[in-house]
Amino acid sequence: MKLVYRGVEYDYTAPQVDYNTTEAAGKYRGLDIRFRKQAPRFIQLPTLDMIYRGVHTLHNA
Repeated sequence: MKLVYRGVEYDYTAPQVDYNTTEAAGKYRGLDIRFRKQAPRFIQLPTLDMIYRGVHTLHNA
């Protein structure tokens, strides 16, 4: 998808989300619904070395 912000154009690709189907079903306003659950995935959080007023601090973001 091509986006523009303040005159700068850039391409954006939305992240893909994997879903697991469940046996759970329901009804909403007369329509049948199947529930989905987001598949678990491992995300490694980056460690940032930040400086605030000359002091180095190590944070997990």
